[in-house]
Amino acid sequence: MHAHPLRKDMRAVAIIPARGGSKGLPHKNVRLLGGRPLIAWTIAAALRSRRISRVIVSTDDPDIAAVAREWGAETPFLRPAELSGDTARLGAVTRHALAELARQGEHPDVAATLYPTHPFRPKGLVDRLVERNMAGYAVVVPVRRINCGPCAHVAAGRFLPAAEQPVYRQYGLYDGTCVSFEGRGVWYEILDDPVHCTDIDTADDLRLAEAILDAGLFAWPGDEP
Repeated sequence: MHAHPLRKDMRAVAIIPARGGSKGLPHKNVRLLGGRPLIAWTIAAALRSRRISRVIVSTDDPDIAAVAREWGAETPFLRPAELSGDTARLGAVTRHALAELARQGEHPDVAATLYPTHPFRPKGLVDRLVERNMAGYAVVVPVRRINCGPCAHVAAGRFLPAAEQPVYRQYGLYDGTCVSFEGRGVWYEILDDPVHCTDIDTADDLRLAEAILDAGLFAWPGDEP
């Protein structure tokens, strides 16, 4: 891949998609985690980034929008109903947000989509991945290896072990794309710490996240220097 020159004047916008119609854990984006709304953890991680110039929450829910503003994010528009259902695709949500921003005169070089259900982003991760996009990668996503064990297959009545193949799962801590220029290739950022891969979709997930905080395995981003 031919890297795009990393210019100091490049701008990245964080887009946090947070619809109001969660079914697995109702109102999960504003459920409390460590005494703060779940979405506040992602907003704080974006605000501490040196590379993020604006933090935008894309939501259809005025209550979520109010909470987002309270914790420092912007909500310059409400997402339409057709982009807020169970079948809404991330790409369409991001394109809608960028179109709304363009109408307001905002034309970022990079769009960094951050899911609010992933609260535990390590310090420096967002900056590092934004810079991957700015350097020319069209898509940048974090992944973690999933241990599926060795594979096997049966042929002609015989059990034949096969070589173990690595399997990776994508996580929503960051999903970055180039906007003002055509990037090339995909950068997969491999995560090692399972704490950072915490994904909250159910009440059990939320209890696990609380246990992680109680054990001192992660700290509120706003407390870090």
